[in-house]
Amino acid sequence: MPISIVDIINFQYPGQFVAGNVSFVYDNTVPGGINIESWNISGVQQPTVASLVALFPQYQTQYNNEQALAQLTDLILPLLDRTAQSQGNNLQYYDAMSCISYYNSTNQQYANEAKTFIAWRDSIYSYAINIITQVNAGTMTVPTAQQFIAGIAPIVWPVVAITPGG
Repeated sequence: MPISIVDIINFQYPGQFVAGNVSFVYDNTVPGGINIESWNISGVQQPTVASLVALFPQYQTQYNNEQALAQLTDLILPLLDRTAQSQGNNLQYYDAMSCISYYNSTNQQYANEAKTFIAWRDSIYSYAINIITQVNAGTMTVPTAQQFIAGIAPIVWPVVAITPGG
């Protein structure tokens, strides 16, 4: 998806679109096909479409990075679900949330697995936030999906305690 004036407004005036202070309309008569429908940002004169389009080169790298990072973070939820499903006989954990739901289980094995899974999930999000921070600071480039996944430490599930006679 190419950069648009909506992206420029969101970069220059964060939160104003969500707050309802700016709205847009499709308009084939302007570059990019999007025009400002309403503008109500206190103390800020409505920019022209041409002035916003002129900012595209300035914000292109930031836009590209945000799009690439969003694609990387979209890899996380399916990875969490697949990992939860891979544990045990798949009857307990049909996705990440079902695994996490055993946190206070009276079955100690399930509770330990849930706690392990939560710690692992948290480490993934910390890793992703670290990458986002570095990319936004310009100290690293956006990793490929393969590099991103390779940087995630594998989960180490707790060992199942086998009771004598069981």
